[in-house]
Amino acid sequence: MIIGFALAVPFKFGKDHMPKKRKRGRPPKPALCQQVAKLRQAGRSFAEIGKDLRVSKQSVHALLKRHGVKIVSQARLLCHGCSRLILKGDPRTWDRQKVWCLKCLEEMPDAPFSVRLRAFRLSLGMTQKELAERADLAIWSIQYHERYASNSKWKILVKLVKVLGSRLVCD
Repeated sequence: MIIGFALAVPFKFGKDHMPKKRKRGRPPKPALCQQVAKLRQAGRSFAEIGKDLRVSKQSVHALLKRHGVKIVSQARLLCHGCSRLILKGDPRTWDRQKVWCLKCLEEMPDAPFSVRLRAFRLSLGMTQKELAERADLAIWSIQYHERYASNSKWKILVKLVKVLGSRLVCD
């Protein structure tokens, strides 16, 4: 027994005759993406945004990523003494050392200069690089003074006080 078949419609090759690719998922909603981006800029977490919009935090992340929104983690830097919020933002700009808020630092008159310098810089939301540029110093100088409790040269102290304020060296 021979079984045969014939195509009713002749098949042609080429761009014009290729089947269209099927898009997966729901169609994009630009208004929703803008709303999510505004909430994220306001400091809301993916979980908080997802709860408000009744979607998962993963879908919020995917939506922002798909629409080209730069995603920066919103970690919180808390005071080592009182757990008060010091800074919120990208943790890659922080070092892993303990930081105190300026109120707790007032109660610590014997705090080393390195601790005071780090606390003042982070309370202003500055990176080491930004402080170095504003104070017209090398970045390694800022890194050195934040790591070690050392006696600084007068010129360096004057430059840092101009940027961070006189409370850096006295109470």
